[in-house]
Amino acid sequence: MRAFIFTILCCFALPFIIFSQELSYTHYDVKDGLAGSTVYCMALDKEGFLWLGTENGVSRFDGTHFKNFTTRDGLPDNEILELFADSKGRVWMAPFRNEVCFYQDGVLHNQQNDSMLARTNPLANINHFAEDSKGNILFDDYSRSRLYYISNTGNVKIANKIGEDSIKKEVSIAANSNGNFSVLENNNLFAFDSKSFTPVREVSFAGIYNRHIFLAKNLLITRDNKNMRISGLNSQREKLIAFPTDFLKFINIKDSLLAICKHSGVDILNVSNFSQTSFLAGIPVTGCIIDQEGSLWFSTLGQGLYRLNSIELKNILFPRVDHVRQTASCLFKDNNYIVAGTNVGSLYELTTAQNKVSVARTRSFYNSATNAEILDFLKLPDGNHIYLTTAEIIKTTNDFNFITMKSISNKSVCNINDSELIIGTSYNAILFDPFQFKIKDTIWNRRATSVFYRNDTFFIGSLDGFYLVKRDKSFQYMGQHIPAFRNRIATIKEGIDGTLWIATYGDGIVAYKNNKIIIHKTAENGLTSNICRTVFVDSNAVWVGTDKGLNKIDLTKKDYPVLQFTTSDGLYSNKINAVYALNSNIYVGTSDAVSFFNEEQMSSNSRCDLRITGIRSAGTNISINARNLLIPHQKNNIQIDFVGISYRSGGSIKYQYRLTGLSDLWQSTEETFINYPALPSGDYQFEIQAINKFGVKSNIISVPFSVQKLIWEETWFKLLLSAVVAAIVWLLLTLRVRFIRKQESEKQKVTKKITELEQLALKAQMNPHFIFNSLNSIQQYVIEKDIAGANKFISGFSRLMRQTMFFSTKHHISMNDELNYLTTYLELEKDRLENAFTYKVEVDATIQPQDYLIPPMILQPYVENSVRHGVRYRKDNKGVILIEVKKEEEYLVFIIEDNGIGRKRSQQLKGNTSIEYQSRGMSLTEDRVNILNEKNVHKIKIAVEDLEDATGNSSGTRVTVKFPSIEN
Repeated sequence: MRAFIFTILCCFALPFIIFSQELSYTHYDVKDGLAGSTVYCMALDKEGFLWLGTENGVSRFDGTHFKNFTTRDGLPDNEILELFADSKGRVWMAPFRNEVCFYQDGVLHNQQNDSMLARTNPLANINHFAEDSKGNILFDDYSRSRLYYISNTGNVKIANKIGEDSIKKEVSIAANSNGNFSVLENNNLFAFDSKSFTPVREVSFAGIYNRHIFLAKNLLITRDNKNMRISGLNSQREKLIAFPTDFLKFINIKDSLLAICKHSGVDILNVSNFSQTSFLAGIPVTGCIIDQEGSLWFSTLGQGLYRLNSIELKNILFPRVDHVRQTASCLFKDNNYIVAGTNVGSLYELTTAQNKVSVARTRSFYNSATNAEILDFLKLPDGNHIYLTTAEIIKTTNDFNFITMKSISNKSVCNINDSELIIGTSYNAILFDPFQFKIKDTIWNRRATSVFYRNDTFFIGSLDGFYLVKRDKSFQYMGQHIPAFRNRIATIKEGIDGTLWIATYGDGIVAYKNNKIIIHKTAENGLTSNICRTVFVDSNAVWVGTDKGLNKIDLTKKDYPVLQFTTSDGLYSNKINAVYALNSNIYVGTSDAVSFFNEEQMSSNSRCDLRITGIRSAGTNISINARNLLIPHQKNNIQIDFVGISYRSGGSIKYQYRLTGLSDLWQSTEETFINYPALPSGDYQFEIQAINKFGVKSNIISVPFSVQKLIWEETWFKLLLSAVVAAIVWLLLTLRVRFIRKQESEKQKVTKKITELEQLALKAQMNPHFIFNSLNSIQQYVIEKDIAGANKFISGFSRLMRQTMFFSTKHHISMNDELNYLTTYLELEKDRLENAFTYKVEVDATIQPQDYLIPPMILQPYVENSVRHGVRYRKDNKGVILIEVKKEEEYLVFIIEDNGIGRKRSQQLKGNTSIEYQSRGMSLTEDRVNILNEKNVHKIKIAVEDLEDATGNSSGTRVTVKFPSIEN
């Protein structure tokens, strides 16, 4: 009986079910940011923004955000009845109030702030706008008595007559193909420029009301009570069409496309062939427009805004069975068909032609919607088919004749070999023989949500994660070390390279190969959701169905980018149950229908336009068209707003940006603004590029600007500071030079003083008494006729004088010269005093006198004192003067020792001889030594000792002079 019912259903019942193809729309309303649900009009400006006139203001839409304008922003009235975008970027607005305004470069111009608009002064609501090829604007109002002309230079002209006759009939205006304006006034068509109206032709049966006649660039529509006549302006071709009773208005969408807006939807008529397509049945449509990607938009009364998601994407809706909605539960290929299995056990063989999908044949296993859904399909080597449902395994012939079935609560199936299947059920995982149609073994005793087999290993997905099971039934839990495998496993598929793609029900999809994860895609890096329901592996891509849309993982590109498809692209539902890719044709089973699209066509029409929508400095708006933008340093908190316009992307746009002058590295964001809270002074260039969901890139936009320098960063300040620093340096150098000069002057004074002292010392050394005595001695030699003695004495005296004069010009002389000088002096004194003393000079053997330098004539005064105040007073002519030279560390030591009467006795004798010359040689020498010590680090040291014998009597004087050792 069951087989009989099955055959009857297949052959007779289901082929008579009627199928429908549905289009998908994205709906925007007040909850999405639209200013009002009643949208009277639409316009697309030259930048690609969509403008919407509502009962609560104007909305500008970029595909991601709505920006709303009201009377607070400059609108004369919040209810906007007409919009028009011209070639200069102006968006003209006709409010319910009898005024006209326009938006340009971020500013709303109205009759209060724009003198040009103030000269228009409309008498009624604006009806239509038009623009000619030169950029002149023409509009009319509902008073039916005036035309308002605004030239491209801003001149305003109001025309209330055509020729000699006043304008008093229904009027319609448009730009014509000749570059001027066409004006239809009741039954007459005119060409209009800024100066005059030129008759073109007479028009038969004009409209009853102003809104029932319509003029476009190459199109004219007039009507009577029942019909409308559509004709070309420059041809006699025309067509008579019934006028809709619920008519709202005409919209010339593009070229030959005409939208007939009605209370019950919109008809789009191609006037080139008069083909017609209807949209949004039952919804009052007020406007229709095509954006730059070719998408259709519809404005409505009370129901907001609609976008036709995709003309390329088609949806097949299945009929209800027992009032139960059918959903596509699986997709597979059988012979030349893609077959969709449903939740009520039905199979729909789909065929595609000219990018359209249709149902070629329908079959079913059950006669009631309460039965099981179809999960999978396998073709056996003998040509028979195996169908897996949630309740049974069914075997049929190739031509769908029933063979047998077995009741099993199935979840998943996979081929092991020609004679074995592994089937995951609600209770276990079993080995099944499809030929004998019986269970061979149980390899897993728990619920198996998905199964796969390869190389003697069973891959089992369960509610608690992913397991590997061997033939001997030993198993390994993969979630122990891999967190992603602790989630419920939805399905397991194998790629052509052996990679296992494991879809989880909570942590995205995982690519597993060679015992490691090579790819892990989640909502954080591209998926529409982490709940993955189905997977289809293609040669170059992996298609992943989730509870929030379809995803394509591109395996041919770096980082495996993800392309998303959702209801905004035309899918009938975001809950994806199955997917099948055949070349570029993609079939998607959803909870409501089977969606079909050609991937190449979906992405080929896409484009992405990037726009800078605002620049703010410390919260203050700056004109985005400003050149040489200079930001005050105290307002260096910069925010740049931007948007990528790609309506088909549904707001899924990524941006790459950088700020040269701060960093040359490109960064990514999905936000539509970038904020730099505290930029340092300098010149910058902000560069940004938008990338839509299809990978289409916009042009790179550059925004150069500068942050004003602080006063100390300004060039003039740096120059001034440099001048001040230079002045300070010059002043310091001048002071330093003066100081050095002063030091040099003082040094010269000291040197001069030394020279004077040396001269004084020389004079003191050569005291008059010595010279007088020397001259007396010479005289005595002459009287005694001792010519030889006189010559000897004179020779020694003259040599001493020459040495004295020569040494007086030197700062240092060799020790050898000093000793020769002292010897010459002592020889003279010895001869003068008639050999009253002897002298001896002893130099340490380690000292070479010619190798050392000492100041000249420091020792002579001390030698002189030894002669004059020491040995000369001895009565026994046994006086001895010893000059000893030795070296102690860094000093040359000169010891002058005599055996004279001593200093005390000498002072007494000097005091008793008033005529005795008082020698100043010792004191002058001390002064000279003190000055020399001030100049030198190593000092000259002088010590004078009185010598005494054993009884305490004076036995002479010893003078020790230490000179710093200076090598010649």
